[in-house]
Amino acid sequence: MPNFLDRLREVDVAFLAIAGQYAEDGKLQGLLEHRGIPYTGSGVLASALAMHKTAAKRTVSAHGVNVLPGRDIDDREPAELTAKILADSLNLPIMIKPVSEGGSIDMHVGHTEHDLTGLIEELRTSGQALFAEQYCPGRSVTLGVLADGDDLQTLPALETRPTGEFYDYPTKNNPAMFSNHCPADLTASTSALI
Repeated sequence: MPNFLDRLREVDVAFLAIAGQYAEDGKLQGLLEHRGIPYTGSGVLASALAMHKTAAKRTVSAHGVNVLPGRDIDDREPAELTAKILADSLNLPIMIKPVSEGGSIDMHVGHTEHDLTGLIEELRTSGQALFAEQYCPGRSVTLGVLADGDDLQTLPALETRPTGEFYDYPTKNNPAMFSNHCPADLTASTSALI
């Protein structure tokens, strides 16, 4: 069976419909550009920036988009001290997640300092950089945008309703644990804001 790079020689256009590291973080897009293969979706820089959550938050915040308060987690600091600092500065509950992971992988909510300490210790074993942000329960709404040059077209808003606390990785992979609603039932002002 030919390997992936050999198979790319047969590709005229790549329709990207995969997620996570090496797929939506700019690496695959860079490979395709290097090979001169056109592809769907965002380019290398936009993909890499969007996948790096803290960089994405800083960028969109600088352009006027409201973001939740958050902070990077220093992996050299004791987990118990980090948990206290986070609880004091962000207010509980707090979401802990990898900086550059997709699909809600390893996202967890800590409701107490003790929860946060355990989550930080557990997630540090993955070797990934972590960050925290204030947990804000609410509705999960996505709005796709299609671009044709400078012409932008928004698609109808999609709301995903999880059966649990939030739309985490196990929920995303079990259709019995969520439902999708398109178009989302939104007020006109909320729809316009999104």
